Order: sequence, then C-alpha cells, then structure tokens
Amino acid sequence: MTESDEMAARGRIVTEYTELRKHLALLQNEATLIGEKLYNLGHPLKEGILVQPGGELAWLDGVKIQRLINEIWQTSQKVNALRQKVKELGVDVV
Repeated sequence: MTESDEMAARGRIVTEYTELRKHLALLQNEATLIGEKLYNLGHPLKEGILVQPGGELAWLDGVKIQRLINEIWQTSQKVNALRQKVKELGVDVV
C-alpha cells in the first residue's frame, strides 16, 4: 500500500467515525425527546393530578422506541470500535 493509499484509508476511517458520532448524537437526541414526552405524560399522574386527555400520542410507539434503543446500542458499539481504530492510527479523538 502506498503512502497516499494509507492516508486515504485513514481519512475514510476518521470520516466514518465522525459521521457515526453525528448519527449517534441525533439518535440520542430523539430518545431524549421521547423521554421528556413520557415524563410530561406521567409526572402529573404520579403527583395525583388528573389531566384532561388530549394531544396526539402517535409518537408513543413501543416498537419504534425499541428499534431506536437497538439502533443507539448498535451505533455506540460501532463508534467504540472505530474510536479504537482511529486511536491506533495515531489520531487523537474524543
């Protein structure tokens, strides 16, 4: 492998790592929003406050939430594996 091929391979790994980190952040943000909605839905009930039903609950899809959790897990695993590769290449990453 030539030096330019090696540099290109390093660049691809770093780019993939960066893109996966961005994707993971988006997934985590989506999960946070769902968590906040669940809290807002359940907190008044926990406090004994009766609220009038209303609003759309289509976001409350257990299958979708489970898929989101699975995707966060899988993406985290990929990020960790790529982080190790990037470190082995001598690139400092967070």
